[in-house]
Parts: sequence; C-alpha cells; structure tokens
Amino acid sequence: MLEPLAGLPGIRTAYRVASSCATRLLYPSVRIPKDARILGIPIISCAQGSTIRIGHRFVAISHPVFNAIGVSSPCVLRTVGRGAEMVIGDDVGISGASIVCASKIVIGDRSMLGSGVVVMDSDLHPLGDSVRRYGSGTGPAEPVVIGRDVFVGARAMILKGVSVGHGAVIGAGSVVTRDVRA
Repeated sequence: MLEPLAGLPGIRTAYRVASSCATRLLYPSVRIPKDARILGIPIISCAQGSTIRIGHRFVAISHPVFNAIGVSSPCVLRTVGRGAEMVIGDDVGISGASIVCASKIVIGDRSMLGSGVVVMDSDLHPLGDSVRRYGSGTGPAEPVVIGRDVFVGARAMILKGVSVGHGAVIGAGSVVTRDVRA
C-alpha cells in the first residue's frame, strides 16, 4: 500500500512518482537529479544551445493541492536564447513560479520562490514601438543572480539585471528592478 505524503492525507506517493517520471521523460535534455521532487507537471523548455542545471533536492510544485495558497499555473523553467544558462542550486523550492532566461539566471542554494513568482533576465520583446508587436527577439538581457537562502514571496517579480543578496526576503507582490542587499 502506498503511504500518503507527509502532512497531506489522501495524496498518494504514486502521484509524486508519476509526475517526476513524466517530467524526466518529457525533458531528457534537462538534468533533473534523482532526488528532485516534482509535484505536478512543470513546463520546461530549453532553447537550442542553452542549458538548465538543477541542483540536488530541488522541489517544484506545479499542482495547487501541494501548496497552502495554491498555485495558479505550473512551474515554468524556460531558456529562450542560444547560450542562455539557468543554474538552480541545491535545496531550492519553487511553487508555480516562472523562470525565463535569455542570458543567465542563477538561484542560490536553499532559496525559495513562492506561488506565482516571475524571474526574467529580459523584457522578452523588442522595446521599440514600431517593432514591438510584430518584431522578434527578447530585447536586451541582463543576468539575474539570486543569492543563497533567499525567500521570494508570492507573486513577486524579479526583473533583468537584479542581484538579490544572501538571506534577503522579497515581500509578496513586489516588483524588483534594483539590487537587494543581503
């Protein structure tokens, strides 16, 4: 008999295992450690010539039953540019967060991203008004670095060029456009 996940009566380990296996099958080019816990099915895509590296004991929650405030969308891990590099440290947890990388995004060990957080290192569209609607490209990109032991509250946004210091707390709903000290 399968045992329920701790603290979630009625939710079976089989769901976690099935989601984790499906994730590994759908995204073989992304290195997902065997000790990762994938709850629900995330959206993961890698642009040609880019990389996504995920650390040990990573937890991704893409189903609302596994988060106290729920998640309104699955986790999104996506690189959109050739040579883009996304590095997620050990013991990182994300819940329904979207991390979109055109250049470089680094998330330090033991950091946590709450439900609906968005992290992006580019505007993801051209800035000029004449090409914005029909143009292509991601616009200018600047690396984002999130330090170790950082907590990012629900529905916050961390935008291009930002560095968040070790141990910082970003409040829910914040829009971060400048560096945050440790």
